[in-house]
Amino acid sequence: MARCWPLLWVLCGLAWLAPPGLPAFLQAHSRRHRLKVSKSALKDAGRDKDALSESLTSRSELGKDSEQLLRSFPQLEEQCGPYVISSQAPVLVASTRNLSNEVLAELRNGQVVQIQELSRLEQRLRGRLKEESDDPRWISLKNTQTGFRWACPKGALDEIEGKLQKLEAQVKEEKERTSDLPGEEESEMDTLVDLLYLKALFAQTAAGLPPLSSFERSRLGTWAMFGRGLDNWNAVAGKQGFEVPLVVVSGQLRREILRSLDRKRYCQSLVDAYTQEQLRSPGQFQGFLEGFREAKNRVLKEIGGASGLPSLKSAPQTASAWTEQDFGKWIGVFRDVTTSTRCFQADLYFGHALFGLSLRRLCRRFELELSTQSFFTSEQTSESEEVLVERFKNFVEMLAKNQLLGEVLSLSPNLIAAIRRQTKAIFGKGLRDELQQPIERASKEIEENPDDVPPIAKHTSFLLEAAERGELRMLSVSLEGKERILMDALTFGVFLQDADDESVRRLIASDD
Repeated sequence: MARCWPLLWVLCGLAWLAPPGLPAFLQAHSRRHRLKVSKSALKDAGRDKDALSESLTSRSELGKDSEQLLRSFPQLEEQCGPYVISSQAPVLVASTRNLSNEVLAELRNGQVVQIQELSRLEQRLRGRLKEESDDPRWISLKNTQTGFRWACPKGALDEIEGKLQKLEAQVKEEKERTSDLPGEEESEMDTLVDLLYLKALFAQTAAGLPPLSSFERSRLGTWAMFGRGLDNWNAVAGKQGFEVPLVVVSGQLRREILRSLDRKRYCQSLVDAYTQEQLRSPGQFQGFLEGFREAKNRVLKEIGGASGLPSLKSAPQTASAWTEQDFGKWIGVFRDVTTSTRCFQADLYFGHALFGLSLRRLCRRFELELSTQSFFTSEQTSESEEVLVERFKNFVEMLAKNQLLGEVLSLSPNLIAAIRRQTKAIFGKGLRDELQQPIERASKEIEENPDDVPPIAKHTSFLLEAAERGELRMLSVSLEGKERILMDALTFGVFLQDADDESVRRLIASDD
């Protein structure tokens, strides 16, 4: 483990301590205290942008083929033919291509329909069903603004599913070949990690959910802007700044995301509480969420977050020289810069995905407890939604109080690697070492050239200098952008847990 990791974690952790600052404040202070960094000192910090722009993170050939299909799915050219209903809510059938309150029928998730005609209407793609009768029947296929699909082309899904089945067969063969080798059971296996990662992506796609776009656009720049109201950040980024289109989590899309997570109201209440907390608006489940945050931070620190532990070694440094006055003057600026690093945002995504995993595990434990109580009491009572919400709240708070969240957050090497496949695809590769380099230079500057400039100011300036030179990839996110990233990570985590559960079931079945 690199010896500088404690300092790197302290620096990132301090960003949470500061109140939200204004980018304008950042501009003024960063310009005033800018430190000159020689070109020779930054020469070795360059990177092969073309190599990092490669977004595929699967390692097996079958995995790469499947991932390519999944990533290109949103750009599919719409054609007539068979479609699979992907929405968890009933899809309404109308007699006209225009939206109508007249409902002729309802289609359920998983049903296959034949589309014989396509029509674009406002922000929707509508499809005419192929029927034996001449009476026209139309359904919505896709929201062209958000990318959500009420129905997905069956041919494209079948092609991806076929490749995943081949990948699953390959995993089985490798397991049988390595089952007698010591230490292989707990080690990471590339094909299995690919399978878990891609099944989670496939579940998102099959649910009709629009994927989160990659922020890796090195030809455009290295400082991504995700959301509205980021003009001041654009001014700081300069020529490195570029915009990434944002699909706002609207009411309709939010409902579909919540349905894909779990249609039970008690589960959605926990999702709402977590979302409110992350967007700086505390709600219910505070005891559980505080316990989850502590457990999550321990996990992230232990494994090195989304990007892993830094590979470079350096002499240990501490933040003990930072005075209260230094914090008061610089902590807001430091927070703004640090939380806008791509590395920090990838760690946030990783943490949200962990919550998705935990959410699925908690709900299944709760269902097991309910069924167990019903079995021993021989009572078949149907409780109201309000009662279930309250019981679930007491259940998760009890877990937090009894310090059982570590068990809920237990992660296998394969699950860690699968989440990292996703964060690398979205945010980029090599982020931890990339962040470490300007911190190393700042630490060296502090040691070799002591002066009156506070250490936190030097760390901030070196980070910003690296960002403006394009050597530190950045991501500035609006409140709407934060919600979009959070929701994508939650669904990925939930579907990843489903994929892992299915993998375990298949393994048990094969042993029998």
